[in-house]
Amino acid sequence: SALAIARDHYSAISQDERRGSLREAAMMYVILLTFRGLHEEASNILKKMMTRHAQDVRLQLTQAIGVMEQGEAEVARQLLDGLSELKMSDGRLWALMGHLYLDLEEVDEAIRCYKEALEGGSKDVEVAYRLSRLLWENDETKLDGAHYLERAARLAAGRALVQRAQ
Repeated sequence: SALAIARDHYSAISQDERRGSLREAAMMYVILLTFRGLHEEASNILKKMMTRHAQDVRLQLTQAIGVMEQGEAEVARQLLDGLSELKMSDGRLWALMGHLYLDLEEVDEAIRCYKEALEGGSKDVEVAYRLSRLLWENDETKLDGAHYLERAARLAAGRALVQRAQ
């Protein structure tokens, strides 16, 4: 029933965009289609949205995720490579790209994206920790790994759950 509701909402907004955000409606519909294994339908919606919002990095990252789920790793890698050339200020987008590159076993690219995320102001403990671990595991300068591990610890110290446990 959630899929039917999302489809109806997307259709209504497609006909009259004053009713809400078309991008948000489309993304919800695509996510539900993907989880139901309806990749071709999700891909068609994404293609329509790509023509309307060609510069929306979030939409393109969602497309990369969909392509990865279809088993098209090379296509996903090409999409990510194209996106990584863009100037993005949102650290969350860089972090997501890092996660996707890591899923594709592109460790050097994941490291680069995680660094971009943290330099872009990300306060994500997991990103800092993953970066430190990747640097240590790949025989990078141990000092760099220690720097990002320290950063992860400082970020974690500000979290409410950590403070309560102390």
